[in-house]
Amino acid sequence: NSVTALDILMDHKGQAIAPRHITLSTVGVIPGIRRLADENRPFHLAVSLHAATDAGRMALVPPAKKWPLADLIDACRYYAQKRGRRIFFEWALIAGQNDTPEQAHAVGQLLTGLNAHVNLIPLNPTNGYEGEPSDAAAIRQFQHILTSYNLPSTVRQRRGIDIDAGCGQL
Repeated sequence: NSVTALDILMDHKGQAIAPRHITLSTVGVIPGIRRLADENRPFHLAVSLHAATDAGRMALVPPAKKWPLADLIDACRYYAQKRGRRIFFEWALIAGQNDTPEQAHAVGQLLTGLNAHVNLIPLNPTNGYEGEPSDAAAIRQFQHILTSYNLPSTVRQRRGIDIDAGCGQL
């Protein structure tokens, strides 16, 4: 359904949105990632990662229980090689949980050799979740460590805080 909707948005009879302006975001649905690679779809791919271990991902991204991290990264490598495209990995930074130097090194090692870009997104605090956003110093250190792995990253602007939504909302 998502791909059909994107086809409609790109169609000249619809919104005629150029594929370079479209990013399909996934929690890591491996069959979908492989399908996108095989069908040679023109849009960008973003994968919600948020942790560099299976246990960490399962705690933050419940669908991760179905698809182990090693299999997800294998599917991402397949996509990047087959499509010759960069993959964006989303990382909501949670103070003291996934913003540590150890986590930064783990994600650096995990994505080494993959055409990847990491979007670092400070967590948006919401009711029902105790996590807090990382502070500026932790974010800078995390980003510096990623750079040491030749892994580009961008610290995303926080949006949607006023309505308990937006990037950084797990």
